[in-house]
Amino acid sequence: MLLCEAAADDVTQEVFLQVIQNLNRFRGDSAFKTWLYQISLNAARQHLRRRPRRSSAEFDPSAVQAPHATGPESGVLREELSHEIELALAKLSTRMRSAIVLTMLEHLTPAEAAKVEGCSIATMHWRVHHARKELKYYLRGYVKS
Repeated sequence: MLLCEAAADDVTQEVFLQVIQNLNRFRGDSAFKTWLYQISLNAARQHLRRRPRRSSAEFDPSAVQAPHATGPESGVLREELSHEIELALAKLSTRMRSAIVLTMLEHLTPAEAAKVEGCSIATMHWRVHHARKELKYYLRGYVKS
């Protein structure tokens, strides 16, 4: 969500502090996992609002699968693809990025992601669809039609 390992570490610490401080406020109306995701997403959004917008964000290259190339060119292709994915994710709005993160990276169902985001399931489906469409456009040189 933050596209930066150091920022993610900072936000993770903030989230754990918030969870510990607010554990008595957890009412059990939803699953603990949903409550934790809501706190995490809010902390990530706060962090994104506080920092100045950069033209590029850091991205963990290990999160990208290597292209089907062997030899020395494989590393170069992986680095190039990582950079392009970084740029594409950075271009998404926080709502679109969170839809992708929750459903595709965290493997939540659209219903679970909608509950975390506080929106309808239809809205979450729309956000995921729209975000995927945007990513496909931004990565059009790397994505087969």
